[in-house]
Amino acid sequence: MAVVAAPYPDTTQTPSAFQEETEALAGRYIPLEAIAAGNFGQVERMRDLVTGENVAVKSTTLTSEEGVTSFAIREIAALSSCKHTNVVKLLGVHAVPQSVHLIMELMDMNLREYMRKVLEGSFKETLRPAFRQILEGVDCCHRSGFIHRDLKPQNILVDVKTGTLKVSDFGLARRCLPMDIRNGPFTKLVITLWYRPPELILFDRQQCRYGYTVDMWSLGCILAEMATAMPLFPGDSEIDTSRGLRRDA
Repeated sequence: MAVVAAPYPDTTQTPSAFQEETEALAGRYIPLEAIAAGNFGQVERMRDLVTGENVAVKSTTLTSEEGVTSFAIREIAALSSCKHTNVVKLLGVHAVPQSVHLIMELMDMNLREYMRKVLEGSFKETLRPAFRQILEGVDCCHRSGFIHRDLKPQNILVDVKTGTLKVSDFGLARRCLPMDIRNGPFTKLVITLWYRPPELILFDRQQCRYGYTVDMWSLGCILAEMATAMPLFPGDSEIDTSRGLRRDA
């Protein structure tokens, strides 16, 4: 992985040096289009002028109080450790005083879009090999000592031509002690609601102890959705989702 600039730039630089460092990203990458935007930053498709290839650039704005956000630090740490065919590849990190940019390999679409636009429904005979790829990516994450904590179809990316699936978006990933299924206490406010396990929905405290098993529940929900093209436990709130869990228990 190439680190283009240090995560914590020298703030004693002259204004011209600041400007040169800020413009370095634009000097190598040409923005093509916005891909997605969320609470943790925005993702753009860009052309790498050195390699000639298109890449995905995830950008997060820094604040003078916090500097590099915990989400960016976690994602960099997880992607640097989890090197696998079924985990999205981190190509480099570019940090400037105002923002940090993660340069990643570009995929065609996420799993939900793939099911809607390409498959036009659920997986059929390809369900088993497709889901195995997701398992392989998550297994690498766990073996590297991380809980993903936000597994969902939108965070599984697809290369349409090859059929390769890759786990992405490690902004909520958290270190977990090897061979220990319960760590923490960690916040329970993780994992998108439809894929959140019962122990996090029903627990009445803001923090609780958990481990890799929270990812396994999310994987089960993803598998059901791949097989039926319908979310397993949809809900507009924790109360709504918990009713569905009790009904299907």
